[in-house]
Parts: sequence; C-alpha cells; structure tokens
Amino acid sequence: NGVRNVEVVSVAVSDGNGATAFGGTGSSTAFRMGEGPETVPVRTLAQVVEERTLPLAHVVKIDVEGEEAAVLRGMGPLLGGDQALLVSTHSRPLYDECRNLLENRGFRIFNSSEIAQRLATGARWRKDHDLLAFGPDRTEDEDEVAALQLISGTAATPR
Repeated sequence: NGVRNVEVVSVAVSDGNGATAFGGTGSSTAFRMGEGPETVPVRTLAQVVEERTLPLAHVVKIDVEGEEAAVLRGMGPLLGGDQALLVSTHSRPLYDECRNLLENRGFRIFNSSEIAQRLATGARWRKDHDLLAFGPDRTEDEDEVAALQLISGTAATPR
C-alpha cells in the first residue's frame, strides 16, 4: 500500500515472552493462541517496542479474539499517558478485566452503545463489543466523545 511508517512483526502479543501453538478452523476469528498446528513466537508489546526501538504509540486498537486483557498486561509501562485505546471485548468477564486494568492505570472508559445496552439489560455478549479508553494525560471533550456513533449508537447529523 506504499505505507512507509509500518513494520510487520511476525509475533503473537500477550503478557509473556516465549512461544505457543496458534491456529484454528474456519475464519480468522476462530484462530486462538494455545490451539492449532503452528508454533509462533510470543512477545509482550513492551518487549516488541524495546527490541525494535519503536516510539510509543498514542493510538492503539486491540482486537485479538479474547486475549485483549493479556495484551494490556503485556503493555506494562507503555500503558498510560495520552494514549487512546479501542479495545474489543468478547465477553462480560473479559470486559470487566480490561476495564479494571485500564481504570487502575488512570484511564477514563467510555462504553460503546452495545456494551451500555448489555450492561443495562444483562443481555449476552454475542460478538466483540468495543470500549474506548483515554489515558490520564489525554484531554478529550467528553460531550464530543459521548456524541460519537460508537458511544451514542446514532449517526452524527451532517452539518
């Protein structure tokens, strides 16, 4: 695509370093760490950043089919500051764990409209639902965040 500021690193990210089985059947959403015929290297994001001498990311999207909390734990000292994170959660327990990890690091959490609906009604998680989190040093207008379609569940009115 002609992108020059991207480096593909062939590792799985988690909360430890080593190797694990990886794979599954069907679509990529069925692939899991700890399953499958492939053995892949595993690194924490903190380790990848150190090994590659990468700059700190200010925006991070995490959607790793149920391993989101492990990725957050593996960010270690990289987690905080003025980061914005979009984290997919695949179950209520995973949501609770990710939320607790982020709140303990001073992040402000904004639930997607789908998460808000599930929390209000007790409905079952049917797919991955996103939470938006801002680090303690990031300033965002909370009214503007609340108006985002992800959070409000409604498309913005064109001006």
